[in-house]
Amino acid sequence: MAKPITISVPDDLCAELKKFPQIKVSAVCQAALKNHVDDFKIQIVADEDLLGHAEMRLMKELGKEWSEYEKDCYKAGEEWAAREASLEQLEELFEKDGNPIPEIFNGLAVVPQHIFDRDHEGDNDLYFSFQDGARDMWGKIKERLESKGYEF
Repeated sequence: MAKPITISVPDDLCAELKKFPQIKVSAVCQAALKNHVDDFKIQIVADEDLLGHAEMRLMKELGKEWSEYEKDCYKAGEEWAAREASLEQLEELFEKDGNPIPEIFNGLAVVPQHIFDRDHEGDNDLYFSFQDGARDMWGKIKERLESKGYEF
């Protein structure tokens, strides 16, 4: 069902239209409006695609989400405990209530400096993710060594 609407046209255009009664004003207006609406929809989709593209591109430039840095730090802690940490460092950190080893984490290349600086302004979540990863790996290492007769 069609719904009537009223449009206004300038006087000179109205006079011209009267000279050509074969022009179906309603059909022409409908077609023009339909084309305009379709163009507008295409532009909205294009803008959304463009915004989506910009969002993805700039997110890469800005870096990862915070939770991804926490996961990376956790993994780096596991790696450090498994590949680099000495028995003395692991025992000091996790068995003797010793001081944490912040200098190990501070040199962590997996976290860009601006992210690391932001973490120090807050609650040091990235450091604790690193420490948790190292602690969890130390627990696994210790369990395996104890199963082979080593005592700690």
